[in-house]
Amino acid sequence: MASPTGPMLTVGGGMYPGEVGWSLSCGGSFIASGGAPFSGSVSVPSTAWCTLTMTDSWGDGWNGNTLTVYGQTFTMPSGSGPFTTTFYVTPITVGGGMYPGEVGWSLTCGGSFIASGGAPFSASGPFTTAATSCSLSMTDSWGDGWNGNTLTAFGQTFTMPS
Repeated sequence: MASPTGPMLTVGGGMYPGEVGWSLSCGGSFIASGGAPFSGSVSVPSTAWCTLTMTDSWGDGWNGNTLTVYGQTFTMPSGSGPFTTTFYVTPITVGGGMYPGEVGWSLTCGGSFIASGGAPFSASGPFTTAATSCSLSMTDSWGDGWNGNTLTAFGQTFTMPS
């Protein structure tokens, strides 16, 4: 279940942590489950659909407790659940060409910021929730395109021609 190189998953920060329950599965495999507080690395496939299920034993929501994984925070505002959400885990890589210092990009999905940077760039774990569209903005400070640099995410590769 736990991996020292996996993403951090934390749960807690609110009142009545004993009421909090959650379960995470990715790519059809169980990853972790528990309550609050929780903090540890989890082993998640580098590209997979994940399902997070949240419950509250008292029925009044998580009372300020949150679950954070891949920099995204989830909570259950009311009810006992189960409340289920899905998201897609994907690595993002940028580079492979000449003049990487000229490369700039920003990725948003469903109106939420995912990541931005230049080249080279490599991160595993940015994600988007199910059924959202993404927007990729690409820039080149010199104005001659990305000179062979590419951005790969969600199983697709993009570049900026001159």
